[in-house]
Amino acid sequence: VFAGTVKEDVLEKAFGRQRDAVGPCKLEGRGDGDGARRATFALTCDKARGKPWEMSIGLDDSGKIREVFFRPKERAGRCF
Repeated sequence: VFAGTVKEDVLEKAFGRQRDAVGPCKLEGRGDGDGARRATFALTCDKARGKPWEMSIGLDDSGKIREVFFRPKERAGRCF
């Protein structure tokens, strides 16, 4: 599922930081994307105090995951 360029330890740390910040999260709904390279999914997280989060996934040319980002939904579209 993951591209060869994805480092498992980096990805594991990113998921761990997300879990530490807002607790376990669940996907809400089907998600949105361009059907080829990007997808964004709404998340409901245990410690997020009712504020929605989202997870964005970027795919490489072969359709494997190359990046994963977590962010509060109100920050969608911003770089930070």
